[in-house]
Amino acid sequence: MKRNLLLLILILSMVSCLLVAGCSKEKAPPAQAPQTENQTKSQTGSNELDGLLKAASNLKDLSFEMVTTATNAGQTVSTQGKYWMSGDKMRMEMDAEGMKAVTIINAKGEIWLYNPADKTAMKLPEMDKEDEYPNKWIESDQNNMKIVGHEKVSGYDCTVVTLTEDGDESKMWLRKDIGMPVKMETKSSEGDLLIEYKNYKLEKQPADLFELPADAQILNIPDMSQIPGIPGN
Repeated sequence: MKRNLLLLILILSMVSCLLVAGCSKEKAPPAQAPQTENQTKSQTGSNELDGLLKAASNLKDLSFEMVTTATNAGQTVSTQGKYWMSGDKMRMEMDAEGMKAVTIINAKGEIWLYNPADKTAMKLPEMDKEDEYPNKWIESDQNNMKIVGHEKVSGYDCTVVTLTEDGDESKMWLRKDIGMPVKMETKSSEGDLLIEYKNYKLEKQPADLFELPADAQILNIPDMSQIPGIPGN
């Protein structure tokens, strides 16, 4: 869902000639009000965000690794994975609790869950697949974003940005060169989430990464409505 970009605000003070006896019919040219320090900072921040957004929007083919740590009610769960992107296509290989799963989003927009251990695959229903994309932030309303600093993280110069949506606040460390996050933190009533992005490689991705292996056995997702004991059956 595309959102409008935060537009630069220029404040102009227009001075008009008072129509009094003896006044010239020629109007005085408009005068530009001097910018305050806060207005200058706002304009600079908007320019920087716009540059980061353009950099992230231009990336179509890349791979990276991601480590996610979720904490809720005193329990912590960590997952590790590697991602490949090519346009709207994506491949995700995740390791969680000793299990490995591969998710493939192909050129048709189909979402497949593939188990390499037994070479089986299931087609998943539609979902908000873009949530996994590291440049998902570019679709957020920049009116809800604020630059709060600049730091070096994992060897990269980053712009630190906060994003407030639906009462939750996220903090992002965006690489200045490509606009992609190195780290993201989110705190909400449902728990805390830390995502670390590593080893970005900006290069063309092989097409076969986004297709199921030819020998994959296709399984049907069980119809839950036909299983006895399930509420509503």
